[in-house]
Amino acid sequence: MIYLGPLEYATPGRPSERIHLENFLQGTDIDTPFRYLLLAHQFLSSQHSISPYGEISIRANVSVESDGPSMVLGKLTVGMNPNKTARDALLSLDMQASSSTLRNDTNICFSMNDDACDLALYVSRSVICCHYLLSSMLQVPGKLSGSDSLQFNITLWFPHASQPSAVDRLSTWLPGFTQSFDNMDKQWTFGKVTIEGPSSKVDVGYLQANDLHIQTSSAGIRGQFQVNQSMTLDTVDACVTINHLFFPLIRIFP
Repeated sequence: MIYLGPLEYATPGRPSERIHLENFLQGTDIDTPFRYLLLAHQFLSSQHSISPYGEISIRANVSVESDGPSMVLGKLTVGMNPNKTARDALLSLDMQASSSTLRNDTNICFSMNDDACDLALYVSRSVICCHYLLSSMLQVPGKLSGSDSLQFNITLWFPHASQPSAVDRLSTWLPGFTQSFDNMDKQWTFGKVTIEGPSSKVDVGYLQANDLHIQTSSAGIRGQFQVNQSMTLDTVDACVTINHLFFPLIRIFP
């Protein structure tokens, strides 16, 4: 596992050895296949080349239970790599925090083996509790204010394929995020796709899968799908708009 705290860099194979990013930016020579760059005081960017064929999981522990404005905003974009010569999938993350407090209370964990990878975003419980208190118009603890915000932009690019190719599984749990899929190459078929997250708008240009499960709430689901076995689309207080090409079993819960 690679652990990326806001001010730390962990090397693959030596997870217990962490190097402050200030030193890393000054030219620390580390042998690693990944690139990490702190572009500004509250901005973190990372990029990973991963296998496109196994299991891919992207998740966040963000809470969207309260009715007030969210302190945490996010977007996931899944599509085809503009670089048509790329052979691996590319997983990128940009994080922007409005304050050093939010930055320091946010951890990013990435783990990968030959056939699976997992990206997890952990926002401190103090930030989540602060969000609840702000929404309830109660006193805010610590140094957080009503103007604080934390933004994530996650991009997953798949390589172009010259022959039919398969992804074992793609799963997301991203409450409050916008989850968008571009027009995926018809050479790619996903074995199982699970897209979840309360208050998460889901917009799909084109996606081909054997099994598809999309569940959200208070946000719409829109897209064009070709599903070979079963499809479930589940939302509350929002619309489901689909252009279906083929699926033998479908369950829609608008």
